[in-house]
Amino acid sequence: MAEYVELLINILQNQAVQAVLCIIGSILAAKLADWIISRILSRLVDQTSSTIDNKIIQVLHRPIYYS
Repeated sequence: MAEYVELLINILQNQAVQAVLCIIGSILAAKLADWIISRILSRLVDQTSSTIDNKIIQVLHRPIYYS
């Protein structure tokens, strides 16, 4: 078991592996932000009678995911 832990530590010290993990983490963070905005905020703005807040959520949806 200790050999596997040591192997995992050696793999995680590789810069290419670290870069891939950072990219995967960024994608997951973007998905989480997208989920929060599209689900939670959309439910909140649907309760109002104004349509401007719905349009703001639609406009912000794509730039937040791609950033």
